[in-house]
Order: sequence, then C-alpha cells, then structure tokens
Amino acid sequence: MRIECTCGARYDLDTTPEMVSAPFSFVCSSCGADHSAMLNDLVRQQYPEAPSPVAPAACLKHGWPISNHCLVCQKPICPKCMEVFGYVCSSLCAESARKAGLEVPVYEGHFAVVRARARRQQRLTILAASVACIAILGAWAWYQFVATKPSVAWSVRFAEPVDAADARLLPPHDAMVRRGDRLIRYDLAAKKERWSIPMGPVPGSAEDGVPPSWHETGGDLWVARGDKVVRYDGRTGEVAQEVPVGGVIQRFFPEPAAIAVVAQAGDGHQVSTRIDLSDGSVRQEELALAGMKPSVQRPVVARAPLPAAADLGSGPAPIRAARAIQLLANRPLPPEDDEAAPGGFDGPIDPSREEILGGGGGLVQFSVKRLEQKMAAVQAMKDAPAKPALSGDISAASSLAVINETLNDWQRERTGGVEQEDVSRYQVTLKRLLQPRAAPWTGEVVGPPGLFPLPTVSVLIAGRNLTVFDQANRKAWEGRLAYPVSSHLNEGRISILGQEAALTSPCVERDGRLFVVDRGMVTAFDLASGNVRWRLPGVGTSGLLFDERGMIYLNTTDAAQEKVKYSQQIDIENKTRALILKVDPQSGKILWRARNVGWLARATGKFLYAVEWAAGEDGARPDPNRMAAHVRIHRLDPGDGEVKWEYYQAREPLAFDFERNTIQVVFKKEMQIIKFFSF
Repeated sequence: MRIECTCGARYDLDTTPEMVSAPFSFVCSSCGADHSAMLNDLVRQQYPEAPSPVAPAACLKHGWPISNHCLVCQKPICPKCMEVFGYVCSSLCAESARKAGLEVPVYEGHFAVVRARARRQQRLTILAASVACIAILGAWAWYQFVATKPSVAWSVRFAEPVDAADARLLPPHDAMVRRGDRLIRYDLAAKKERWSIPMGPVPGSAEDGVPPSWHETGGDLWVARGDKVVRYDGRTGEVAQEVPVGGVIQRFFPEPAAIAVVAQAGDGHQVSTRIDLSDGSVRQEELALAGMKPSVQRPVVARAPLPAAADLGSGPAPIRAARAIQLLANRPLPPEDDEAAPGGFDGPIDPSREEILGGGGGLVQFSVKRLEQKMAAVQAMKDAPAKPALSGDISAASSLAVINETLNDWQRERTGGVEQEDVSRYQVTLKRLLQPRAAPWTGEVVGPPGLFPLPTVSVLIAGRNLTVFDQANRKAWEGRLAYPVSSHLNEGRISILGQEAALTSPCVERDGRLFVVDRGMVTAFDLASGNVRWRLPGVGTSGLLFDERGMIYLNTTDAAQEKVKYSQQIDIENKTRALILKVDPQSGKILWRARNVGWLARATGKFLYAVEWAAGEDGARPDPNRMAAHVRIHRLDPGDGEVKWEYYQAREPLAFDFERNTIQVVFKKEMQIIKFFSF
C-alpha cells in the first residue's frame, strides 16, 4: 500500500491479513500526523474476510485502551501516557531518541503543548481585554470631558454692534436672528446665511407703531411692518402675503392658531384684525375706543419705601448697609403742600382705562372705571424692639444689629411702617372683539383689576380675588389668592429669557389646570371646577416652565413668607438667593431644589438650561461696585438638579435660545452656535 501524507511525504506499506486482528499505529515522521485509524480502516477494507480485530489490551499503568506504541521501544501506550511523554513511553526513551537523532513528532495532547496553548490564549485574551478597556476608557473620557462639554460650533461676526436682538432656533438646522431692523435666517448645516428681510415699516406706510415683531409658524414668518402684516416664505424669504390692517399697528398678539392685531388709523379710531393662520383669512372690526392709554393725572408724591433687602446687592454687610443708607438719603421727601399720609398711595389718582388685550386667538376690550376710591393701611414693618440695640454696649458683634435697627428707624420715620393697599370699587367691562355671539360682561370688583386672556379662558384678578370667564364671556367660577399679584412681573428680563422662562402674566394654563403666581404663593386650580389642587410657597416667583412630561420648573427665591408681609423691613444680613424648583404637577410636591445657578431658561427634551448674566461693556475694566459683563450657562440634570457642566463668557448677552443640545447666543458683535454631543 502506497501512502502520501498531507505534508507531501510518501511511504510504502506492506499489508497482511493478520494486520486486521492486530491494529497498528502509523505516524508521519515528517509532520507528526497520526494516520493510524485511517490505515487500519483501509486494511480491514482490503481483507474483509479476515478475523475481527481483538480488542486492544489495556494500559497496565492507567487502565486505558492502548492507542499507540513507543517510537523507540515499541511498548504499547495509552492516551494518558501520551499526555505526559508524547509518542514515547518514558523520559528514558525520550532521551534515547534525542541521542539517536530520532525526530519525535509533537503530540497535540501533550500537557506542555496544552499548557502553552492555554497560556497563549490567555495572553491574547488579556491583550484583547486590555485594548477593549483602554478603548472604553478613552471613549468615556472623550465623551465626559470633551464631547459633552459645550463648544462653539459656528459663529457669525456682525459688522456693527447692536444693543438689542432676538434669537430663535428652528429645528432641525436653522436659526433666526433679529438685529437692528433686519431679520436674518441662517442654515446651520451649511453654515451660511439663507436670506435677510427688513423689519421696518413697508415703504410708504407710517413709521410709528409697535416695535419690530415677528412670529414663525408652519415654516412661514409673519412680520408686523407699519400698517401691514407681511407673510414671508420661510425657505426663500420672499413675500407671500400682505395684510393691510387699517392703520399703524399698535399691538401684535401672535398665537399658534391666529394673529390678532390692533391698529390706529390717522383719525384716531382703532381697528382690530384677526388673521387665521390655517388659511390666511382675515376678519376686521372697528373699535369704539378712544385710545388704549390709561388716563393719568398728576400722581401723589408719597414717601416711597426703600427697596427690599434683595435690592441692596451682594457683598459684605457693611457694604450693603452703606448702600441702604445711600438709598435712604437719596429718597425725595414730599413737598410741603402734599397732604398725603406716610405710605400714601403713589399711583395715578384716576386709574380708569380702556385697553385691548390678546389671548385665545382673539382680542378682548378691557374697560376699567373707578366707582369709589378707598385705601387701607397695611402694616409693612415689624414693631420696633422694646430694648434698642443702642441702649447697650456696642461691639463688633452687635454692630450689624445696630445698623439694622438704625436703618429700620429711618424707614419707619419716612413711611410710617405701613403701605396703602388699594381697596377701591371698580366697574369692569369685558368685550370680546370679532366674536358677535359673545355678549359683553360688566361687573364690580374690589381692588385694582387686571385681565389675563389665556388659550381657553380669561382670568380677571382684583386684589386677592380672581374670576374665570370662558371664551363666550360667561363667568365660570371664582377663587381666592393668598396675596395680590405683582404689578411689574419680570420687567426688563423678558427680552433675554423669552416668555417661556420669564412670566409676563401671573396666570398659566396647562393640562386642565390654571396656575396663578402671586407675590408669595403659586396656586394650582382645576380649570373646569375652580377647586384648589395645591398651593406652594414661592416669594418672588418669576418663571414657570414645563418639560415634555408636564413637570413644572419654577424660577423663584428662597425668601421667607414674611418678606411679603413686612415688605419694608430692612435686614442687611439676609441674602435672598435665586432658586429653581422642580414640582410634581399633580401634587405640588417639590422634587428637588437648585440654588445659585441663575434662572431656568428652557426645558427641551431631556435638557435643562439655567443662565445667569450681567450687563455691561465687553472688555471693560472691572468695577468693584458692580458685576462685570458676563454670561454663565448651566446644564442641569432633570433627575436631581445637579449641574452637569458650566459654560462662561465674559460678554453681555442680548438673547438666548435652546433646542436640545444646541444653544444660540447673540452678543453685541457676534452670534454663536454652541453644541455638545449627547445620545
């Protein structure tokens, strides 16, 4: 029988019938391949009539069947023997084969070979695991310290600096900027300007009117320009529609479904216009309204109180005391012929007025007439201490108490320690314009009234009482507040934060609830029944935001409730800090608090952004008496309110906008698009 191994070695093998009953072993001397089983099968096929093989004898040492023979002494060996010595039966035969120059094939099952193979596999495994760990740690470090940290992805420099601007991100890849009298749209993917349109009056129209105003919906832009509302194609910037409104635009109320406009003609009469954004249809109505400005007579010069302690600024107590003394010293005294009592009413003598308000996709004519003037004195300071601080020994420890007491004595002399609360009777008339089926409503209230139109209802607040009307001007229910609402909510802050973050109305409608923010409390009413769901203390609350899950975030302060009750009390040691609260909308439970991170500006997706800024000249020398111009943006964790990162620039911002992991900031000379990586 001629045999050729896979390695190319050739052998001639003589076979006999006896080999069927006595199996033999055959190992290639060149490559060590064992062909014993194959050759024994071929021999049995060659001699089919030969007697069956006898079961091989067992190994005397291990009891295993004999599988091979020693290449030196031909002693039978089993697989267990081969694990130790390979194709020889002992170390003596191995040494003899070495001396004789006999090449012994390597047995793959030899323990040394198996161990070496295991060690090699272990080293490869450790190397692969090390490489994987290094790659994972590198990716984590890149994600944690580089990718997730904000950086400027693109910026546009302005040829001339501006003092006011608007910013708006338009998903997925566009941004809008209003600077000066132009509105510009940028393509963030291509990093270039798409188009630019004017914001001033249409040529040939009147110049005076509402400041530059615009609204984006359905990909188009609606711009108030002089005596027209112009619709521009959002993709090209071309004029798609012009809507004359019968006069110079005085009020511009954009909403998701419609735009309401109040215009004043040359002869003084006013026209209300409603533009339906779904089909562009227009409805107009002439108003029987002489003017929208309230009639104001010469105000009574009262002994104005000192601002709250929060207005004294930050810094050491002596510095704050000096500011308080300076403010007190600079307060004008009432003239000799002024008969107003201390703490007298400092508003207009006759607050009667007529004005147009927008909300719910329409306009409401709000008329107020005072029927009876009445003021009530309200205690606004604590009683003077029975034992003055100056009566004892004055030390460094008691100096602040002495300063506090002195300032409060001065305050008490100037104001009498009381404030005058307006509890006059007013007649209020509500008339819904462009809705002939809604009958006017007239009624009396106590306290200065204010009307706040919302998407489905209008809220009339007078003093601590509120009345809710449906869109047909029918009274739905009445409620009671803990405190009056603030009359100057977020003045000066709306231009930067936007209406979502900085409340311009104390009333917010959301998910079947009415949220009302007064001077010291946030109250949640059931919109249908008027039942109080919960109340939450919040002195100085100025912002109420919602995330995509309906969770509430409040921009408020950590001031105590007595700050509202004793509004004139001075405490230079008390430092009121900004506070952000996350609140469960169902129960009013506070889920977490975040202090000293500024004001929450936007909840977009899983991202929360808080900003803190200061106005001033960019690059100006530091002034020890005021904070330098800067902007600081914090990203907060929605789960616990912890700061994930902070981004800082030493420049005054003019406008912000946030859309998930993209931030738009407009400065006086530049617009920046800031991005970071996030899953």
